[in-house]
Amino acid sequence: MENKRKETIEGILSITCLILSGLSGYIIWQKWGLFAGIAGAVISFVIISLFIQIIPKTVFHVALFENENKRVEKEEVKVEDNERKEIQKKGIVKPNIEKLKEKQDIDGLINALGYQKDSLTKEVELIHELAAIKLGEMGAKEAVNPLIQTLHDKAWGVQYAAIEALGNIGDRRAIEPIIQCVIETDIERIRGKGMYVLNEVFNLSNTKLKEIFLATKADDKAKKVALDLITEEKDPKKEIKGVKFVKMKYREDVILGTLTKLTYEVYTAKNKKQALEFIKTKSVNEKCYYIEVNVGNVNSPEVIVGLDINGTYEL
Repeated sequence: MENKRKETIEGILSITCLILSGLSGYIIWQKWGLFAGIAGAVISFVIISLFIQIIPKTVFHVALFENENKRVEKEEVKVEDNERKEIQKKGIVKPNIEKLKEKQDIDGLINALGYQKDSLTKEVELIHELAAIKLGEMGAKEAVNPLIQTLHDKAWGVQYAAIEALGNIGDRRAIEPIIQCVIETDIERIRGKGMYVLNEVFNLSNTKLKEIFLATKADDKAKKVALDLITEEKDPKKEIKGVKFVKMKYREDVILGTLTKLTYEVYTAKNKKQALEFIKTKSVNEKCYYIEVNVGNVNSPEVIVGLDINGTYEL
């Protein structure tokens, strides 16, 4: 299609060249005679040919066939994007986690969990950790199985992020893998995070929580302290119907000139009465930690009932 158009344009340019050179020869013939007219026509043909035939190939043709060039470029970009995606699946290309989150690219973030280099570096660990956190923030149920696999990551920070993400997603398929991770780990923070998620998100009974903790590698002193904190059974009165855990949320803010990480437990309730009753069952004993219950729609709540170290508040 483009070749035919090119041939048509070049044909028009050639005819134009003949007409202009003939016109020039006629004008010269009228003034200086036949031979001068013929010579003038030939010279005009050569000059006009150079102008119309050669120069357009380097200048005008660029504009005339610009669309073709753009089309080719788009096809090349598309091929490169497809190749990049295939390479990224193999864990070769370094993923941009923030851009993937911005695009809501769940598949891209799942692929980022498998990103590898020649050796396990802090950079690779950070990419795995951030990918897990973002998947949890998105509540991506498609990522449950990949995140469960990530519980076996060699870096404890990645394991911690995977437990947190699975807690935010709240899919019960994660319960047994998290229990196994808690039992097998040597890292106290992993153990604590796992127990927290099993208790607060999946609401396992205290009897089950005790059984799990006794099977862990925690020392006897830690086990005694933990078991003392776990009562014989949860008080049914403290389980407020209509209140559901949504996710853990984190943000940074400057407080008294220092960049501080803020942690939120986010819940949703059908009405304010439920929210207030639920908040009464909770306690906060550390700074920059907040428990918030969104009344109504979690994304645009009618009111937020919260609790921090200073007490109850409403927003």
